[in-house]
Amino acid sequence: MDYGFTVITMKARNGRTLYLKASSKDVKGDPYKVLCEWTIAKGDAIYFETDEQATKFAQGYFKNFANWALEDVWVYI
Repeated sequence: MDYGFTVITMKARNGRTLYLKASSKDVKGDPYKVLCEWTIAKGDAIYFETDEQATKFAQGYFKNFANWALEDVWVYI
C-alpha cells in the first residue's frame, strides 16, 4: 500500500535539496511553539497530508524566508 504526502524543501547553495524537520531543541519561553531545522534526510522531514496543510504551515512559520517549495513524497508499506 502506498501513501502520498507533502514535504517542505529548499535548495542549498550547492544545489542539494534540504527538507524541513522538527527540531529536538526547546523554544525558550513557549513550550507549544514549533522549532524547525533543515536536514538532508528526507525521511526525517515533517510530512503533511495535503499541499494546503504544508503551505499554511510554511506561510505561518517563515516570516522573512520565501525560497521554500513543496515536494510530493510517496511512502510504500
